Amino acid sequence: MNDVIELDFTVQPYIEKIKSDVYLFLLQALPYITRRKDIPKDLFKELETTTYKILILSLLFGMIHIKEKEEQKLFFDPVFDATFEEAVEFMKEKLSLTPEEFYKLDAKARFRAFTVAKLTGLDAIERVKEKLTKAIEEGKTLKEWIEELGEDGILKAAGFHQQNPWYLETVFRTNISTAYNAGRLMQIQRSKDKIKYLEYVAIDDSRTTEICRRLDGTRLPPNDPFWASYTPPNHFNCRSTVRAIFRGSDEAKRIRKWKPKDIPPIPEGFDASPLESWWKFTDSMAKRVVKYGLKEEVLEKAKKMCGRNFEDWECPEFEGVKKSLERVEKIREKLKKYIGEEETFPFKEGQIIIHPIVGVQVRIVRKYKDLLGNDRVLTDLTEKHIRERINAPKTREWRKFVRKEGRRLLAAILKKPDLILYDKKEKAIVYAKKIQYGRKPRMAGAVVGAESKHYIFTVEPMVFPPSQRYDIIYDREEDVEL
Repeated sequence: MNDVIELDFTVQPYIEKIKSDVYLFLLQALPYITRRKDIPKDLFKELETTTYKILILSLLFGMIHIKEKEEQKLFFDPVFDATFEEAVEFMKEKLSLTPEEFYKLDAKARFRAFTVAKLTGLDAIERVKEKLTKAIEEGKTLKEWIEELGEDGILKAAGFHQQNPWYLETVFRTNISTAYNAGRLMQIQRSKDKIKYLEYVAIDDSRTTEICRRLDGTRLPPNDPFWASYTPPNHFNCRSTVRAIFRGSDEAKRIRKWKPKDIPPIPEGFDASPLESWWKFTDSMAKRVVKYGLKEEVLEKAKKMCGRNFEDWECPEFEGVKKSLERVEKIREKLKKYIGEEETFPFKEGQIIIHPIVGVQVRIVRKYKDLLGNDRVLTDLTEKHIRERINAPKTREWRKFVRKEGRRLLAAILKKPDLILYDKKEKAIVYAKKIQYGRKPRMAGAVVGAESKHYIFTVEPMVFPPSQRYDIIYDREEDVEL
């Protein structure tokens, strides 16, 4: 049986349990959400426990699957019936893990489980809040919204229903794959002198991505730099793994090393070794920890990775988490000074208002959210202005590009800008995204007022890099994606 299929068979009950946990968590949290009260911490505990069990089992299975191949023994037994604690103890013994070795792995698994469970729960709450806010903006009362959808409908609309748990599948499948492949690499490092090649193994079916299809069958020595960047998972829901080909085996005598000529690029966030990424923060996680105000709680949990005698300067794991959070916090605070955070606009789409700058009646065409959750509005006056700019002479390439992209371009610029600039001449804020049209590198810039930040003034082409007229407030490549 394929190792990944074996793992899937083993952790599937825990996957079903986590879906059930989130479902029940949201049902219990709904009264607090609708009354706008803080969620009790105890509600997160069951999520954290199940997540921990999934991660530590995946990690240990990754290790033991390599060990069983080395010893040419079959460990996995589909009828093996044991409690979680018995399974862990059994694998610890088989792997000859010392108490100190297991403590370090266990502490990291518990840290990762805490952050994943907490963020998953808060993400769920955030999605439900967004649906609730939109319903209220549409003129519905809280009571009407709840009665119309019902609890099941609310969960389904937020992407967390048991019948459609797409968000949960992505989060937990990716974490399982990362922990499993981290375990395999740990055991590979223990046995690297006995290994001739590592081979990239993809599951070949209709769900296989182009990345994994092209990397499938890559065979290289375990110390080859390729594995530092291309060990799975290499995208969300990745099911690929690496297997060891041991020296002296019949297979090792037959095969040669091989890798594809054109190695595909790996999506951002997946280009690090699972040895680090299985427990470490991603930029996305650090961003959400700061956003949800969890910094102190997370740092307290991170201390437990350092053993009994905690000193942050002697504990690189804690220091790494601390620096990651402080970096995001610093960037976020700088941005808040210029663009604000979660500032709402009190009017809804279609409403007629008096524009505060030009003093004329305008209709709100569309409301957008920027990267810090602030409302940004497009009025019919601005839309007309943008069309006039598109139809101006000497802008053929820009006109073609904007007509093709439409309002999606504006949403992308505001939500995921590559740069945020301060226009010193016009005293305005510019959200800018790098784009490709014509021969030269360009940017598309959405301009809002420094004082009237809710209103989008225009969308226009800009040169890249920006001129000295602009101060750079935020650079996604140098900072972190917020």
